Amino acid sequence: MFENSPQGFIVLDDQGRIIDVNRKLCEWLGYRREEMIGKDHIMYPFLTRMEKIIAMRKFIQRLSGKYVKPYKLEFIAKNGNVFLKEVDARTIKDENKNVVMIIVMVTELRKQ
Repeated sequence: MFENSPQGFIVLDDQGRIIDVNRKLCEWLGYRREEMIGKDHIMYPFLTRMEKIIAMRKFIQRLSGKYVKPYKLEFIAKNGNVFLKEVDARTIKDENKNVVMIIVMVTELRKQ
């Protein structure tokens, strides 16, 4: 389901490092999985500086247990194309209620 989903997925560890991405996200961005895994917020090649700041703020809010409603981010593909997507995420916690990972879903914008 993860790998063949029509949505893009990014799995982050509790430090914001990418631990996995699915095929759809790789297709949209033009990067191979190996080029993204291990990168942290500062090193994401697919976000502008401003978008990295937004993503980092949302990440910190999620780590602190706050609800973050879906939001829009501009992504930069490897070929330089820029596109807007909707981002939503869920935290995964261990038995002690510590966040161990965050699963980020990137989708086409909904028509208003």
